[in-house]
Amino acid sequence: MLQVTETDGPRFELALERLRAGHGFALNDVSFCLVDKNLLVNVKTAWLIENLTEQRAMDELARGQKVYETLLKDSPAFSTVVENLEPSFVLISDYGNGTVELARLINERLVWAKGFTSVAVE
Repeated sequence: MLQVTETDGPRFELALERLRAGHGFALNDVSFCLVDKNLLVNVKTAWLIENLTEQRAMDELARGQKVYETLLKDSPAFSTVVENLEPSFVLISDYGNGTVELARLINERLVWAKGFTSVAVE
């Protein structure tokens, strides 16, 4: 996945071209891709699964929302690409060879993926 560090310049323009073409890009451990006319916003957790609490999951998803909102504010081009798309915020664990969905934010509520729950002590 194309990693970007800034919301302007040639690399970011390439990221937007890739997004329009159905590929994703990542900024600050948050990735964006178009899936079935929806914007999938994957937030990579910094926690080991066994240490992930509900509060930690919510904090990380809030970080993903902040990165998304910053992109909307800082990049009119990004805003245009996603203007009619509903974002889905998903917390993932990246284990190197792939990712696992841990939870989603649905109506501002944390919904754990099948097989996952908060196992760490708050």
